[in-house]
Amino acid sequence: MEQSDKEKVQENTATKKKCCKKKSIRKTIKILFALTIMNTLIIAACLIFLCTYKPKVLLLGAAGQEQLQKKQKMNSSKDSYEHKVKTRTAKTQIRMLEDALVAYKLDMGEYPSTEDGLDALIKAPAKGEKWKGPYLKSPVPKDPWGNYYIYVNPGIQGDFELKSYGADGESGGFGTDADITNYTID
Repeated sequence: MEQSDKEKVQENTATKKKCCKKKSIRKTIKILFALTIMNTLIIAACLIFLCTYKPKVLLLGAAGQEQLQKKQKMNSSKDSYEHKVKTRTAKTQIRMLEDALVAYKLDMGEYPSTEDGLDALIKAPAKGEKWKGPYLKSPVPKDPWGNYYIYVNPGIQGDFELKSYGADGESGGFGTDADITNYTID
């Protein structure tokens, strides 16, 4: 009987070792799986970063200089395109505001004063008995560069002047900084 007890103990020990080995293997697989997922996430984050961040790469030789010049040209044409879009948007908004000002004049008999400004298109001014607005469906927009449109009554070249100061937000300027007025749009 002694032998059979020893055999039983040995069998139990062997079974426990197998069981522990399986648990250890499962645990190792879980850890490896978690590490794989973490590595995948890290790689994905790095790829996203590299795709959105455009570092200036030092290119050597004539070929490198040529590639750099091509890239700069593409960037300047992109800036030029953005400027054209913003300029067109400003012109369109000025036309829309002009139309609203004409509708205001038809009801009120005159354009809003400089003091009442473009807000008179949204809410009735103090002397607004004939006011039938609002003349705009939404609040008065800012220009594409985030600045308020300038409204002056009377204007330099007509009944009123409506303008955007352009990208720099200051009067005057050339190129992207040029003013856009209701007199200069075609």
